[in-house]
Amino acid sequence: MRYSSAVFLLLCFLSRSNAIAQITPNSAKDSARVIALPDVQIAGISQQLVVASGTEDNKHAHIVGPGGGNAIRFLAAQAGYHQLRQVRLHVRHASELPANKIHVRVASVTDAGSPADDNLLPASVLLLPADLRAARRTITLQWPMDAVPVPERGFFIVVEGLGETTDEYVSGMLDEQKHAYYKISRRSQPGTVVRTIDAFKLPRLKGTKPDSTKIDSWHRDTLTQEWRQDRAGKSVLLVEAIFE
Repeated sequence: MRYSSAVFLLLCFLSRSNAIAQITPNSAKDSARVIALPDVQIAGISQQLVVASGTEDNKHAHIVGPGGGNAIRFLAAQAGYHQLRQVRLHVRHASELPANKIHVRVASVTDAGSPADDNLLPASVLLLPADLRAARRTITLQWPMDAVPVPERGFFIVVEGLGETTDEYVSGMLDEQKHAYYKISRRSQPGTVVRTIDAFKLPRLKGTKPDSTKIDSWHRDTLTQEWRQDRAGKSVLLVEAIFE
C-alpha cells in the first residue's frame, strides 16, 4: 500500500492516537514527530532512492535481546539525494509473541568508524511488543515535518533491545532439550540472574547476507556494551534507508 505525502499527512492527522510506538521528542522545543506504521510504504511527492542492506530471502533472522544491538552503516547517498526521509525494518514473526521492546535510532559515525551514542532523528522511537505484533512484514518510520540531512560520513541505523528495566542484559544461554533460553541479568545486581526467557519470545527481525564491500555492520556486546565490527560474510539486519 502506498500513499502520497498529502494523503499521508492527512492520515497522520486523523489517526495520531492509533499510530504505533512510543515517540519521545529529543527536546521540549522540538514539535516534530516520528511516526511508526506497520505494513505501509509511504511515497513522497519527489523522487525517492531506496537503499537496502541486502535482499529479502527469508533465510536469516536476528533475535534482539536486552542489552544488545545491531547497527548497519549507510554511506552518503548518491548526488541529488541529501535527506533521509524514512527507515524501514523487516519483521520476522515467530510462533511466540515478542516479549520485549526495541529502540530504534539513527546514529552518526565516530572517528573509529563505530556507531555514536547520538540520535539524528527528531524523536526517540521505542517499539513495544504490541507494535511488533501489529506488523506482519514491515515497520516504516517517517518524520513528515522535519528532514534529516545525511552526514558526509554517512550514518548508522541502530536497533537495540530493551528488557523490563533499562539495565537488563543477556548474560548467558541455557540449552534445554534443544530449546534455547537466555539468562537475563541486571547491572544493578552483579552476578545474579533475575530471570530466563525463551529466545523465541524475544523480538525477531529479518536478516540478509549482504555484499561485504558495500555494507558495514556492527553489534553491541551485551556484557561490555562495546560496539564490535562484524566479520565479513556474516548475516546482518535487513533494513532500508529511503532518501529524497
